[in-house]
Amino acid sequence: MAKIFTLSEASHIAIHSMILILNSPIRLNANNIADRLGASRHHTSKVLQRLVKDQMLSSGRGPSGGFNLLKKSDEITFYEIYKSIEGDLRQTECPVDHKICPQDKCIFGGLGKKITAEFKNFLEATKLSDYAKKIKCI
Repeated sequence: MAKIFTLSEASHIAIHSMILILNSPIRLNANNIADRLGASRHHTSKVLQRLVKDQMLSSGRGPSGGFNLLKKSDEITFYEIYKSIEGDLRQTECPVDHKICPQDKCIFGGLGKKITAEFKNFLEATKLSDYAKKIKCI
């Protein structure tokens, strides 16, 4: 069945990995994360390397290795994570990127641009800290 909205597997891995790392009491490595997400270890490693390159994560090797956030979770938006993987979101008039519509105007009425703007607003407004586990003090 077709979907109107899809997220690339790489973006899914990136956002969910950051949440797992944030909420883990121990450092997680790429294998731990891939297993928890049900994703390819190779693909997960490549995504995590990208996040390290873009200075969102630090990584360490060895028995005590794994990943740590380089910024505070309330300083990282979903858009920053998404942009690291996919690049900047383009808002175009036409959902299929035609420069000239065969009709007098877009038959979709700019819906693609509206949906993209709403998605981008959601990503920019959502911080990693919004998904931190709430720890109750006893």
